[in-house]
Amino acid sequence: MSPEPGLSPSTSSHASAAAGSAAAWAEDLANQDGVTSVSGALAAGLTWSEIRWKLASGRWQRPMHDVVVTHSGTPTYA
Repeated sequence: MSPEPGLSPSTSSHASAAAGSAAAWAEDLANQDGVTSVSGALAAGLTWSEIRWKLASGRWQRPMHDVVVTHSGTPTYA
């Protein structure tokens, strides 16, 4: 499968930085009410397949390009 339109496939190869950035990404998620970028999720070690599955299953939402909400509830706009 190819990456979603508008997002670079090269961002999915951040395996070497994934270990260090996963903890920072989790902290960012907590501080941002579960809102993050697709590229940030890829940098934290998630794969395109994982992201697509979470979106398709309704566990995550994608309100705009490169933005994901990592829960299925109503996003907050604070």
